[in-house]
Amino acid sequence: IIAAFIPEREVLGVLSLQGLVLFALYLAGIVSAMLVALVFKKKWGSAEKHPLMLELPDYRLPNGRNLLLGLWERVKVFTTRVGTIILALMVLLWFLSSFPGAPDNA
Repeated sequence: IIAAFIPEREVLGVLSLQGLVLFALYLAGIVSAMLVALVFKKKWGSAEKHPLMLELPDYRLPNGRNLLLGLWERVKVFTTRVGTIILALMVLLWFLSSFPGAPDNA
């Protein structure tokens, strides 16, 4: 859309005017989001004045056997669901491209 409304010119010999407009719009979006967040914070504030505290579980490396079993299950599900559709479409496309055959002198 920028290319439709902003001419393609160079600014200061190296920068594109279209690129500068895109960058300015990007920065304007960031600044406006911060201003809206500030207004919301001032207007409604927060009911609790302490930081958000969450308890997270301990992170552990997954068991290799469980990882491979889960991966194998997902491969089977993908193959049975999508593989049948892909195979049917491949057979249909092969049939449509092969029959009727090309003329003898083609």
